[in-house]
Amino acid sequence: MSELLYIVDEDDQIVGQAKREDIHKQGFRHREVGVWIYNDKGEVLLQRRAPDKDIAPNLLDTSAGGHVGIRESYEEAALKELKEETGITAKPEELVFIVKDKRFSGPQPNGLLNRTVRKLFAYRFKPDTDHLRLEQGKISSLEWRPMEKLGQLTDEEKKEFSNFVILDIPIIYTAIKKLPQKHHI
Repeated sequence: MSELLYIVDEDDQIVGQAKREDIHKQGFRHREVGVWIYNDKGEVLLQRRAPDKDIAPNLLDTSAGGHVGIRESYEEAALKELKEETGITAKPEELVFIVKDKRFSGPQPNGLLNRTVRKLFAYRFKPDTDHLRLEQGKISSLEWRPMEKLGQLTDEEKKEFSNFVILDIPIIYTAIKKLPQKHHI
């Protein structure tokens, strides 16, 4: 059974719904979330997508992310994806809203299109209570990377990352640097 998602317009107003695979085949705009996990060492956690993913297979991507389901808020989806993909159970107040934007990626080698309205959040990793566990079948690995180095990637190094991550790095870096001291990298 396929996941049912809202189709939204440029202003994030619901205009319909469709199955996930139809949304990506037709390039309908839909809602997604991304959570960037960072730590006090100045690192961000990236996930390496599984080789059989239909969009950005084998590439490094946001710490956790995914589609916003029917009757689900962006925040609910972010907390759900964080738990599913990394094993971290967070509280709503621990998510820091970064930006709401529109993105387009495609066509993928398989012809799929990813047109989104997304909300990005940051989450500060707490080594004393958070324990990482990757979602089997969807993620190959979880990798900590120094944030400073991500801003200095060569063109060759950028090939290892999803398009969205390359575009998000300056936004996320600037946002995380501005967080209050207890959140600061």
